[in-house]
Amino acid sequence: MRRVAVFILIILSASNLNAQSNERIINDMFFDLFGRKDTIFIVSEIRKPTFDYDSKTIEDKTGLKIPDNIILEWRKNKNSDDSTLQWSEFKLNNSYFKNYTFVGDKPYIKCIKSNQIDALQKQKRPVVYAISKIVFDDKKENAIFRHTANGQVLIEESILIKKIFGKWVIISRFDWKIE
Repeated sequence: MRRVAVFILIILSASNLNAQSNERIINDMFFDLFGRKDTIFIVSEIRKPTFDYDSKTIEDKTGLKIPDNIILEWRKNKNSDDSTLQWSEFKLNNSYFKNYTFVGDKPYIKCIKSNQIDALQKQKRPVVYAISKIVFDDKKENAIFRHTANGQVLIEESILIKKIFGKWVIISRFDWKIE
């Protein structure tokens, strides 16, 4: 009986870790980030986020009051060691495809190296997305990251997300940069 209980705890822990993976979080917000497309190109390298906000700056940009303790947790966790240095194309596609039954409705996510962007854009002119490391608060209920869309115009933004009823939802997009 004890072995069964330990086994169940291990299974529940593993499923909770999977639910918190960066790929799973991106899939929760898939259509809000990318819209409906046939093929999504994502830069495979995960960059460290380049933001350093305080609660006043975020309130000025978004109108939202973020508690100081969450901002401090983001700063602390921003520099934490993360063993994931690249997006997993398999996990991005596998997580996304679980929710759909018709093959025609499934976009295909393709991870490319950053040195392949120019050659790819000369051929087809697709939009290539880059997503920074997702930085969480200690409870893993609030997070923030940078999102870049590199197509005919470069668009960069910070995105504030929150876990609501077990699903990650975009709360605010701010700090836009368009080139």
